Amino acid sequence: MEHDRVDSANGPKAPRYPIGAVVRLTGISAHVLRMWERRHGVVIPTRTAGNHRLYSEEDVERLRLLERAREMGYSIGFIAGLSFDELRSLVDVRNEENAELPSVTEGSPETWLDACKNATYTLDFRTIRETLLRAHAAVSPAVLLEHVVTPLMEWVGDEWSAGRIRVAQEHLLAAAVRTFLATLIVTRRGAPQTATIVVSTPAGQHHEIGALLAASVACEEGWKVVYVGPDLPASEIAGATSGVNARAVALSIIYPSDDPMIVQELETLRTSLSPETAIIVGGRGSHGYQAVLDRVNAVRLTDMGAFRNLLRQMRDSGPIHSPA
Repeated sequence: MEHDRVDSANGPKAPRYPIGAVVRLTGISAHVLRMWERRHGVVIPTRTAGNHRLYSEEDVERLRLLERAREMGYSIGFIAGLSFDELRSLVDVRNEENAELPSVTEGSPETWLDACKNATYTLDFRTIRETLLRAHAAVSPAVLLEHVVTPLMEWVGDEWSAGRIRVAQEHLLAAAVRTFLATLIVTRRGAPQTATIVVSTPAGQHHEIGALLAASVACEEGWKVVYVGPDLPASEIAGATSGVNARAVALSIIYPSDDPMIVQELETLRTSLSPETAIIVGGRGSHGYQAVLDRVNAVRLTDMGAFRNLLRQMRDSGPIHSPA
């Protein structure tokens, strides 16, 4: 019952509001609130001695932000994993900094790309982050990853190589995209999962955006993704793969395209894995390792669309290996 005694402790985290009060304060029904808690862990209320929920001021504020973002068109599965600052940023439609950003229902990959590029030049992390979030609400994950994020990272690599942007600008964009993709992966935990894939980069490969893109695509295709981070030796990747009984390993290789250590790592990885475990390799530097990839029966892919199709094949009919 809602008249259970409430702790009188002060502070935004003190439990004080029963569920009926939260419903009135947020406009979220009790049924939806319980579902959000169970499926997405949006808040974790305190329980009274009678096992009734009590919410803090901080819980109520977070729920208000979530409901406002949901009304703007964002799915609860995506926004549930966002921080307070990220949620406030999304719903602050009056903020002048947001005036020129694409709205939730408007824009195109070209406009979002342009917004992110301009924000990279001006070192505007927030605009990059918000633009990606708004694009996510407007288009499918496949369109977002393959027509916004991937060309954006290719662009920044080309700009940096040509000396048209500074290292700090490249790092800022990478950090914004990395944070966004990590959130994207986490918030896909509720998707159906039919098989497990381990995603990483080989030892010496520090650039992880390609691996995070691969992890995001695999999540969207219903795979359970174990992302173990970049720059891992073959023994660690193999150990993780065996530990979770993964059907496949996906690796991203960006630069350089002629590192003898990567050749050794790929050979070690193959001998450390079951022959049935597929090795999938992509990235701008992967073309330089085609000979060793053929030797270890690995699949090299040149774009995320091909990776998506391969994951579907494997999900439906089992591991796919490169032709002899």
